[in-house]
Amino acid sequence: MPQRSGIAAPSRAALMGCPVVLFDCDGVILDSNDVKTDGFRQAVDSYANPVVDAFLEYHRQNGGLSRYEKFEYFFRDLVGLSDYRAKMEEALERFAYSTKNALLDCPLIPGVTDLLKQLNAAGVPCFVVSGSDQHELRDVLRERRLDRHFRDILGSPASKLANVKAVLGGLAGLPVSGAVMFGDAIIDMETAEKCSLTPVFVSARSQWADGPAVCQKRGWAQIADFGSLA
Repeated sequence: MPQRSGIAAPSRAALMGCPVVLFDCDGVILDSNDVKTDGFRQAVDSYANPVVDAFLEYHRQNGGLSRYEKFEYFFRDLVGLSDYRAKMEEALERFAYSTKNALLDCPLIPGVTDLLKQLNAAGVPCFVVSGSDQHELRDVLRERRLDRHFRDILGSPASKLANVKAVLGGLAGLPVSGAVMFGDAIIDMETAEKCSLTPVFVSARSQWADGPAVCQKRGWAQIADFGSLA
């Protein structure tokens, strides 16, 4: 698939000279956004359809938020509960159970493995910064033998912004000018911008319907997948 028109993404050669490259996971490394959506549906399928539908739309429009924040929104704002911790824990367990095997089997985003190998060979530090549960994320990437490509793998319950700041703070004062963050949701783009990174939207498997138009308007680079990098 060709790269979308608009602001040019960094070339493959330019990426080899980056001080650091950060990756979201779902929709950027793993083709797993549908897996997560199905998991959220199964976790709350005992509730009325309109409430479930509203929850899934919230999930799609807020990619990059942790499951903890999403389930809090479901029980507090959609269901209207004040004491929901036990129900939330049950939903979290159902979500993790329903997605575990699918995360191990889902495809990779095209071109990501080749890019990671090239970045590793060039000595570019790579990190995962995701809204996924950190323990689960590390397990999945380890079992898929992808963890070896990354200096660290960070996830929730810490926020994406906190994790990006932790990565940058651990670079021992190295300049981050030219550093890049690949994401598939507005939270990825805005977090990158807040931290003076170059945001690149990976569109092919994103569930952010307005992503291409928003990125065009705000001057954020876009690629379909990593095979489309120049």
